[in-house]
Amino acid sequence: MSRTIYALFVGIDDYLGEVNPLNGCVNDVTRMRDLLAARVTGAGDRFAPRLLVNEQVTRQGLIEAWRGHLGQAGPDDVALFYYSGHGSQEHAPPEFWDFEPERMNETLVCHDSRAAGGWDLADKELAQLISEVAANGPHFAVILDCCHSGSGTRTAEEITVRQEKAHPGVRPIASYIVTPQQVAALQGQGSGAASPARPWAAIASGRHILLAACRPEQTAKETWFPGPSGVEKRGAFSFYLQDTLQQTGAALSYRDLFKRVNALVQGRVPEQDPQLEASEPADLEQPFLGGAIPAAPAAFTLSVNKELGWVVDAGAVHGIPQPTESGETTQFALFPFDADLARLRSLEQAIGQASVVQVFPGQSLVAPMGRSGVALSTKTTYKAVVTSTPLPPLAVAFEGDPAALNLVRRALAEINGPGAPSLLVREGDGPGAEYRLLADAESGRYRIRRAAEALRFAVDTPGLDPDGARLVAQRLEHIARWVSTARLTNPATELARDAVQLEIFAWADGGELELLDIIRAAVRIRTGGWKLALAARANSPLQRHGSALLLHAAGPDRELQRLRRPAAQGRRLAGAGRQEAWAKASSRRGRLRKTIDLYIPDDLWRQGVTELRDILKLIVSTDEADATLLQQGELPVTFRPPPAKMPKRLSTLNRLMARVQTRSYGDDTGSADAYTDWTTVEVATTVVRPAEAEIVL
Repeated sequence: MSRTIYALFVGIDDYLGEVNPLNGCVNDVTRMRDLLAARVTGAGDRFAPRLLVNEQVTRQGLIEAWRGHLGQAGPDDVALFYYSGHGSQEHAPPEFWDFEPERMNETLVCHDSRAAGGWDLADKELAQLISEVAANGPHFAVILDCCHSGSGTRTAEEITVRQEKAHPGVRPIASYIVTPQQVAALQGQGSGAASPARPWAAIASGRHILLAACRPEQTAKETWFPGPSGVEKRGAFSFYLQDTLQQTGAALSYRDLFKRVNALVQGRVPEQDPQLEASEPADLEQPFLGGAIPAAPAAFTLSVNKELGWVVDAGAVHGIPQPTESGETTQFALFPFDADLARLRSLEQAIGQASVVQVFPGQSLVAPMGRSGVALSTKTTYKAVVTSTPLPPLAVAFEGDPAALNLVRRALAEINGPGAPSLLVREGDGPGAEYRLLADAESGRYRIRRAAEALRFAVDTPGLDPDGARLVAQRLEHIARWVSTARLTNPATELARDAVQLEIFAWADGGELELLDIIRAAVRIRTGGWKLALAARANSPLQRHGSALLLHAAGPDRELQRLRRPAAQGRRLAGAGRQEAWAKASSRRGRLRKTIDLYIPDDLWRQGVTELRDILKLIVSTDEADATLLQQGELPVTFRPPPAKMPKRLSTLNRLMARVQTRSYGDDTGSADAYTDWTTVEVATTVVRPAEAEIVL
C-alpha cells in the first residue's frame, strides 16, 4: 500500500530578543531528517520532509507549515512533528485558569517569540494543531527535545539546558489560535487534565504518540557528541534517539525504542529522564513511525563504485561507526551474492573479508581481501555480513598539576607492559571528553568524574605519585569497560525485538510478585530494602541464551560506574512456546537467589546521596554467551589483570565481549567459531531513598 511520511522538522539555535542561544538544535533535526531520508525504503513509501531552522521558525510560519505540510497526511500516511529548541512557560489569561491550576501555559519558544509583540506557541495551541492533523487519521508521532519550564540557561561543563525563562507578559485571549471552548473539548478527548506532574497532558488530543526529552521538573540538555566531521553539539535525547534507530537492526516499537533511549540518556547526562505518552496505550507497541524504517537486511552488498572504489551499502545511518584513532574498524565477512542465510551464518564458508576505511552517510569505503585462492572480481557484487565493530576508547580530559598528569600519561602508556599502552582510554580535549581527570596539588589527590556531572559524583585517589597514577589508570580502564558494556549493541541483528522480553517484578507486601510497567512504575517500600525479580521470556521456539547484567549508571564516590555480578548467565531459553528464565544473583554468603537488590549504601545516604541510577541490560544470543567476560568489581578496585590465556576460537559475540576487557583480539574472521546473532534490551532504573523510598523505572 502506498503511503507518505510527512515530517516537519523544527530546530532553533538562534532567537530574537534576550533569549540564550543554543548550539545543537539545528544539528538534531538535520541529522534526523538525513537518517529518515536514507532509511525510509519500504515498498511504496515516500518520504516528504520539510525543514525549518532559526529565522524560518516564526510563530506564524510554524503554524502555517504545520497546517500546510502535516495537514496533507491521510488515513494511510504517517505524520511526524520534531521540535528541538527552547521550552518555557507563559502566564495564562483568566479564560484558561480553569484548565491551569498554576495559571501558567507550557510553551515552545519560536524564533520571534520574545521579540516585541511576539508570543510563544502554547500547549493549548499545540493541542489544537495536533487535533487538526489527527482528525485525518494518520499514524502521528510528536517528538519534543526541549524543557517544560524554568529559568536556567547553562550549567557547569558546557552542558546547555534547553529552557528559557517564562514570558513576562500576559497574552490576550485573542492572540491564541484556540478558544477556551475548544480547549475544554480537547481536554475532554485527552487522557486527563494538565498538572505539575503531567504538564503536556493537554496536548493528548487526537490519536498520537508523544516522545519528550525529560520529566517536567527536569531539564533537557545538549552537550558534545560524535558527528560526521568530529564532535558537535547535540541534544542528549535526540542523539540517542537517532543512535538507537541506527544501531538496532530490527524495527522497534515505541516501547522498545524508549527503553534503550532512556537508559542511554540517563547514563550520559544527569537529571534527565525521557518520557513516553500515547493517547491510545496500545499504540506503544506499534513500530516507530508505523514501520517506516524497515529492519536491517540479513546482509549488505559489496561492489565497486567508479569514483570511490570498493564500497559496502551500509553507512552511518545504518549504524556503521568511523574507524577509531587506534585503528579499530568494522569488519565484514564476504560471501557470493547467491549465498543463502545458512551459509551467511557459517563464517568458515566466507570467501573473504573487508575492513572499513571511511564511513559516509549511506555507504562505507572498504578494503576487501579474498581468502587464499579466492580473487575478488571488480565486476561482481558480493554479500557482506558485519562480524566486528570498533569499541572506541574512552576520551578523558586531563586538568590540573602538569607533573601529576604526566605520571598518569606514563602509567597509561605502559599499563599492558613496556611499550603496550592502554587501548581503552585516550586523552581527549574538553568538548569531546566524556570524563575528566583532575590532579589537585592542593589536596594531593586525583579526581575522576563525568564531564556532565557536578563534583558530587567522583572517584578520588590519594597520592600524586607513581603508585597513585597507576591506580588512576586502572580505574579509568575500569570505567571505560563499563561504558563499552552499557552501549553494547548489534546493528546487524535479525532477532525480533520481541523475541525475548525482560520483565521486572517487585515484591508486594504479601510476598507476591507484582509485574511492573517498565515505561512508568513507582513502587513504594515501607520497610526493608529494594528488591526486584527479573524474568527473561522467549516468545519464539528458537533457542536463545540470555545474560542479564545489572550496571550502575552513575554512582558517586567509590561506586562510580559499577558492574555487578552477572545474573542469569547463560540461561537457556529453548523449546516450543513461551519459555522463561529467572535471573539469579549471589547473596553475601554465595548462594543464588531470585531477588535482585537495588540499594543506596548507608554511608552514602548519610552524606546526602538520595538517588542512584542503574541499567538492567539483557544480552540475548543464538549461541552460548559467556557473561563473565564482562564482569568486574566495584570502584575503587585493585588491579585484576586479564586472563593469561583465552580460547583461540570464540563466537563473534564472545569475541566482542572479550574485547570490552582487553581489546586484544584480532579481526581475523576465520578465528571465530560461528556467526552469533544477538541483541540487547536495556531498562533504566532510579533508586530514590528519602525517609520513605520508592523505585522509579
